[in-house]
Amino acid sequence: MFRTVVALTALTSTAAVTLAIATSGGAQTPEETVLSYNVRDIGGTFVDSRPKGDSRGDFVAFEAHLLTGGRIVGKERGTCIVANADKHLPLCTMGWLLSDGTLTTVGPTAADPPFTMPIAGGTGRFAGARGTALVGTKSVTFRLLP
Repeated sequence: MFRTVVALTALTSTAAVTLAIATSGGAQTPEETVLSYNVRDIGGTFVDSRPKGDSRGDFVAFEAHLLTGGRIVGKERGTCIVANADKHLPLCTMGWLLSDGTLTTVGPTAADPPFTMPIAGGTGRFAGARGTALVGTKSVTFRLLP
């Protein structure tokens, strides 16, 4: 099942992606910024540690392009390691590099996408970022809180 997470970045897409800014009208709900991108794999390395098959210590390092309208607008770089093979829950760290800053997501993920990861921070325009990233098989959607 861990290999399904690896496959997440191996799937490609060149379809158009929208960049949207969503606001809510309620006084109690903060305004959030929504950023959506397609993801296209550009490489990765999988290491199957002993014993063979899904086991603690297996890991993958990967890189992908972020696309908007078929145009490359950034990169995703990440690593995932299996901490508990019985539950098939890899722990992943991903950096999302954009022209105006970076976002970082860290946390356990589901074996099969889509899954949601917390945003742990950012740089540049995204300094102090918080929110979530919904990671799908061919896309990522960030929901940034103010």
